[in-house]
Amino acid sequence: TALNAAGQRKAKLKDTSSFALLYVYRPSKFICSAVSFPMYGNDLLMCGFPEKGGAFVFKVQKQGPLRLQGQHRQKKDYLDLDIRFGQKYYVRVDTKWSMSRCIPYLTEKEKVKGEEEFLEAQF
Repeated sequence: TALNAAGQRKAKLKDTSSFALLYVYRPSKFICSAVSFPMYGNDLLMCGFPEKGGAFVFKVQKQGPLRLQGQHRQKKDYLDLDIRFGQKYYVRVDTKWSMSRCIPYLTEKEKVKGEEEFLEAQF
């Protein structure tokens, strides 16, 4: 499979020429904080986001298109990435309140902001 857990956050990865790192995080927020939902990559289950937030690191071993999907009940949001080895990608997973339901919302973040928000989401 193209998506594997990359291990603990303190793992030192020296040579990233044969994979990319995908940092996926959900900040702890009040809005829709009681809602958990699964996260998919190219239709494969990657992780489940708990109610209060969380952070995951994935080692992506296949270059090319990667479609991420967050889903709560029938509501879905997608984010398409073009994965390149040696790169790091930061994806923030939020939930929005709309018409009496929580909707997942995925955004790619630039490196500096993504690193900062990822660290905050771990605690």
